[in-house]
Amino acid sequence: MTKEKKSSRALSPGDAALWRSAMSDTAPLSKRARAGKPRPPPSTHAGPVKTLPAAMAIARPLEHGRAGDVDRRLLDRLRRGRMPVEATADLHGLTQSEAHRRLAEFIAACYAQGRRCVIVVTGKGSGKAEPGVLKTMVPRWLNEPSMRPAILGFDYAQPRHGGSGALYVLLRRRR
Repeated sequence: MTKEKKSSRALSPGDAALWRSAMSDTAPLSKRARAGKPRPPPSTHAGPVKTLPAAMAIARPLEHGRAGDVDRRLLDRLRRGRMPVEATADLHGLTQSEAHRRLAEFIAACYAQGRRCVIVVTGKGSGKAEPGVLKTMVPRWLNEPSMRPAILGFDYAQPRHGGSGALYVLLRRRR
C-alpha cells in the first residue's frame, strides 16, 4: 500500500478551463451560508399569503413545561417560579363559560400591557379520582387560536403559588 502524495502543482491550462466550464453556473456562498447557518427554503407560493407575523406563528400545541421557541433557561426559570409574577387570574368557582371568557380577557389584557409572567389559578378539583374541569380545560383554552399567539409556554406553579392547582403562563413580548 502506497500513500499518494497531494501534488502542490497548479492546474494545467486544460484542467483550469474544464474547472471554469463546470463552475460557470454556480455562485459563491454568502457569509451566512459559509458560517453553517441554513438558509430558509425559497417560497414556492406564487400569490400573496395572509399569515401571522413570524413571531406569532403557531408551531405545535403547548404542553406543561414544553415550549419549542423558548430558551431552555427561561423555561426553567418559569418552572421553578423564579420569574416575577405580574398578574393573577383566579378562576375558582366559575362555570366553564365564565372561566373561558375571563381567561381570554385576562390573557389579552396582560399581553396588551406587556406583562410577561402571569398565574392562572384553576383549583385542583373536588374529586380525588379525576382532576377538576378547569384544571383540564385551561391548558386546552391556552392553545386556542385566539390565545395561543400571545403565549410562549406554561407549567404548573410552585407550591407557594398554588402548586398543581395553578399555572404559570409565559407571554410573548409585544413587538
